[in-house]
Amino acid sequence: MEIYEKSSGVIVGQETIEVQARREHLTEAELNINIADPHLWSPDDPFLYKTKTTVLLNDEVIDVQEDQFGLRDFERRGKYFYLNGEKVLLRGTNLNLQRFFEDPDCRDLAWDRDWVKQLIIDDPKEVNWNFMRVCIGILPDFWYDLADEYGMMFQNEWNYWQAHGWDEHMGNDEMDEPHPYDGLRPWITIENFEKKPYPLGDLDYRNAKSIKSDAAQLVNEYGWRWLWRDGRAAKLTNRLYNYYLGDASDTDINREFQAYWLQCETEWLRSIRQHAGVLAFVHLTNNYGYTGDWYINDIKDLEPGPTLSWFIHAFAPSAVFINHPDERYMKQFKPHEPGSQIHFSLRAINDFGEKETGDVTIKLLNKEGESVWSQVQRVTIEPFGEKNYPVVLDIPEEAGGYTLVTEFEGNIER
Repeated sequence: MEIYEKSSGVIVGQETIEVQARREHLTEAELNINIADPHLWSPDDPFLYKTKTTVLLNDEVIDVQEDQFGLRDFERRGKYFYLNGEKVLLRGTNLNLQRFFEDPDCRDLAWDRDWVKQLIIDDPKEVNWNFMRVCIGILPDFWYDLADEYGMMFQNEWNYWQAHGWDEHMGNDEMDEPHPYDGLRPWITIENFEKKPYPLGDLDYRNAKSIKSDAAQLVNEYGWRWLWRDGRAAKLTNRLYNYYLGDASDTDINREFQAYWLQCETEWLRSIRQHAGVLAFVHLTNNYGYTGDWYINDIKDLEPGPTLSWFIHAFAPSAVFINHPDERYMKQFKPHEPGSQIHFSLRAINDFGEKETGDVTIKLLNKEGESVWSQVQRVTIEPFGEKNYPVVLDIPEEAGGYTLVTEFEGNIER
């Protein structure tokens, strides 16, 4: 057997073993090969090795097998995960291929290598994801090969749920998987919801103090704002869109609402730094079902909708978020008086292992999209840390609708 670097072809180890195989028996052989100065795999550096196993009988080659692999170590320490001994915060999504097989537009796309690569590598990296949960079943082997080759971490979902092995699995309690579906759900009456409505945009809502477990918290399946690819509300969410928008028939408005909501909710969950990872639901599923993914029109074209575009910012490894409840859709808030003040804060977060510094520009835009107020704030964020910055905003004298935005440009200190 030979082990060599996939990229260079340099042989880094080889061994030979003699095996006597008995007739009508399965014979196993084990080889130990040391790799000097091994090169470890990571999403930023997906370095791979290959093995070439040659079987000879009477000095004649009768079989050759080649495989590829990466060297890596993934473990939990306390409330966080570590890859190759370094802390890593997981940002990503879910893949539900088994449901996609029920999609009338599925065709043979799941075996189209170029299509799959864009789906699980190119588009996810564009929105700053490094991790995917494989939901309900597993994937074809070459999907995992692509993840190894291009640097994407996968987790196969626990397949048994409450049926088999659940108690034994949960007894270890190494990881909790909360599903924070906040907001109006189908089984909640509007009257009960409005007694204690969800404050979209409030980053202090159900914060780190609400986490009672010492296990790693891998937040999964949040949003509950699913649309079909034609812009119509999915089966679970039609009532919700009608409540917030008044009429869920406008495709563009539905998509913009979904993108805005998931941007705000992603920022809320990521701002809780005790979360080991945040995974949005769902990147691929059955169209016309109970849920939906964030592509639009024909899935063969993998045309991203507005939500995927906003994920680029919401999942940025270092970012600055506005900590203030939404006042556009949340019906419990009263309009501010012209000329008054708003007090809020910015929450800066950093997923990098080095200190991040930079400038954040805060702008107030009028309904025409023009900036009527701005302020620049210098920020410094410790490795894997967070920091809050207070802001006082003078509301313009002219009545109308306004939008707060932040733009952050950071630099890693090495």
